[in-house]
Amino acid sequence: MDYIAQAIDKHTGLFRTCTVADKELATKTAKYYRSIGYNAKVIPADEYDKASEENARKRQEQIDLQMDVKKYA
Repeated sequence: MDYIAQAIDKHTGLFRTCTVADKELATKTAKYYRSIGYNAKVIPADEYDKASEENARKRQEQIDLQMDVKKYA
């Protein structure tokens, strides 16, 4: 089974992904991304679409909140 190390920047919400063949390498990749300031997790490849949709939804919520703050400032 393939695993994906998904890394999301803590400040911008933008994310990078790296598809790898085994869980051990995916775990090492996630640890590396955490060490340089990303929120990273390892997910099975078959759950990637669901996780991507969730990340996009969270990012849109952040954008909406920022737009609301600017509107009232």
